[in-house]
Amino acid sequence: VRGWRLELIFSVLILDQLTKFFAGRFFPSRVIANAGLPFLGIDLPGSFDFWIVLAVFVIFIVLYQRYLEGSRTSLGFSLILGGALSNLGERIFLGRVRDFIDVGLGNTFNLADIAIMIGITLIALRAIRNS
Repeated sequence: VRGWRLELIFSVLILDQLTKFFAGRFFPSRVIANAGLPFLGIDLPGSFDFWIVLAVFVIFIVLYQRYLEGSRTSLGFSLILGGALSNLGERIFLGRVRDFIDVGLGNTFNLADIAIMIGITLIALRAIRNS
């Protein structure tokens, strides 16, 4: 697929799942099951939060393919996509996302969340630089 950095997308997904596996195996007391919305921790009734996450993800994919594929922002979007795929897969198959990195800000993160934040930062920096 032209413009997609598939290696980066799958590397983020695999590394995130591996770190979650090892955290659960060797530091189980640090792993937190996050059933709420990403970055907000809001737990909506039923599967409503899942559908919100899925809708945002589908919109993101459509926008990426239509407007940004092959652009210089593909690195940032690849990081976002890899992290989102990993967390969305957990939401679908486990009903929750495993978080284990506590940086003392009141939230617990995982590698996918960090990849998403780096991707957002790269895109924002590109947008600022181009404006």
